[in-house]
Amino acid sequence: SERLGNPTDPTIVVQQVKQGENGEELVDVAELTDIASPIKVSSNGYSYDGPPYNAGSADILAELTIKESGTYRVQLSDLFGGTRSVPTNTYRMVIRKAQPDFALVGWAQHMTLRNGDRNALSKPIALRGGTTMPFEVIVIRRDGFNDPIHLTMEGLPEGVTSTGFTVPAGKSTGILLVTAEADAPRGVSMATLVGRAEIDGKEVIRNGHMASMSWPVPDAWSAIPRPRLVGVVPVSVCGEEQAPLTVSAEGQEVWEVKLGQRIEIPLKIEKRSEFQGNKVSLKTYSPELSGNPGFDISLDDEKNVGVVDLTKIKVAPGDYEIAFYGSAVAKYRDNPNAVTILEQALKQAQEEAEATAKEVAQAEESTEERKKRADAAVAEVQKQLNAAVARAKPKDIVDIVVSSPITIRVQPSEPEQEK
Repeated sequence: SERLGNPTDPTIVVQQVKQGENGEELVDVAELTDIASPIKVSSNGYSYDGPPYNAGSADILAELTIKESGTYRVQLSDLFGGTRSVPTNTYRMVIRKAQPDFALVGWAQHMTLRNGDRNALSKPIALRGGTTMPFEVIVIRRDGFNDPIHLTMEGLPEGVTSTGFTVPAGKSTGILLVTAEADAPRGVSMATLVGRAEIDGKEVIRNGHMASMSWPVPDAWSAIPRPRLVGVVPVSVCGEEQAPLTVSAEGQEVWEVKLGQRIEIPLKIEKRSEFQGNKVSLKTYSPELSGNPGFDISLDDEKNVGVVDLTKIKVAPGDYEIAFYGSAVAKYRDNPNAVTILEQALKQAQEEAEATAKEVAQAEESTEERKKRADAAVAEVQKQLNAAVARAKPKDIVDIVVSSPITIRVQPSEPEQEK
């Protein structure tokens, strides 16, 4: 009902109908209520102590085991009803045998913000070259389905790839990374979030939904953020501007480490902007390796080292996708190339105005109009240049820094190999 757009909070009471000495008796069996969010939702409308999106619903999705044959009564009511009666509210109830399945919803990662920031941003998938954009994906598991789910995003523009971290068995959260190559050409396409799993021995493919804010809210204390599901997922690459910072692993494609050991991964740092400070603290994206201790990288050095320390975390042997992530305050300049272009345009307009002024001095008065137009052109270009210079002045922005995906192969320890 609530998912059909009604202002309702359905609840169901299941009772067994028995015949007693005094006639019909009702025995409570179960009360079914909301679909809980698989993860904790922020207690505010922005990223505070959890994501600002609620993947749950006031509707009902529940499993009920009937242990005794007989007659049962199912009573549906609206907790928002009270004394009201709204005949326009609609309800759809389905009672069926268990059908294991899953649904997906994802959104651009909202990192916990700094020092009282309270913005709730819409975060369109508009990529700069060399950017890796993280997405949090939530799984709604149904009717006992608990197997792993493989994530991907399909239909991406040229030069853009996706890497989905497998949602482990029984877990409800996953990470999807969308990466634009440094030289990815300008382009746009409509993409689809996709999850693949095996149910009863068959591959099942489910398209997921994406969520975003209806509009960006700079301060959630002065405007109420309004999240929504989006109908289509546009993914674009600007083709000109590049990310302020790109972090990637150097060398081999797969990094091997044995259980109980640590591995150092050479990291290449490509810095295209000035930053506050010269260090960035990084953590690890990975359902299984998220407990990896954090470490710092230096922005003054092109070469750094990332550390995966299996003495601190326990995992089973196998292949794992990870990425290192953190945040940095970049000195961002908006379209600095426009300043150069307009400076050249201003120089050309000034030269044309000077040439026209010489003609006016030597010719009839009819050329006076040409001089006015030339002077007006100079003034207009100067105005545009001043605006471009103002926009291009460095200003601090908090940028999410995510490395390109890295594959870790965890090998058994030596004693286990001998067994």
